[in-house]
Amino acid sequence: MPLLMYRGPMANVLHRRYVLLLTTVGRRSGQPRTVPLTYMPLGERLVVYAGARGERADWYRNLLQQADVVVRLGPRQLRARAHPVRETERRRQLADLFVRHQQRCGPPTPIKWARKVFSGEDYDVVVARAFAAAESVPFVELVPVQSGYLELVGH
Repeated sequence: MPLLMYRGPMANVLHRRYVLLLTTVGRRSGQPRTVPLTYMPLGERLVVYAGARGERADWYRNLLQQADVVVRLGPRQLRARAHPVRETERRRQLADLFVRHQQRCGPPTPIKWARKVFSGEDYDVVVARAFAAAESVPFVELVPVQSGYLELVGH
């Protein structure tokens, strides 16, 4: 999906739909790599998951090598530390919360359509499949380095 769709005026729209931009450090290249992800605020953390590609997702493998990441929420940016969720029961809990949260998050319909056209992935199918096998879904909790930052961005 072209990242330009997630910048500029669309940034605020997507922030309200719970889409963030996650920048990791490439594990081989050492270069910044940015990917749009649906997230769920949970207290002082943001939770994301690797849906379609699971543990093979490049962004997930990158943060396993380097846990310091940059998160863009709408026009604001924050530094965070990524904590992969390893416990099966915690993954199930997060999946249950995400299913309830799912109704009001994710890309708007036109972007879901564009995603399907450009990447061949149907967003809603990927989400349903991921949550059906919650124990194998890689969830990641992103903890902002600066305490209290999420209140500043409206969470």
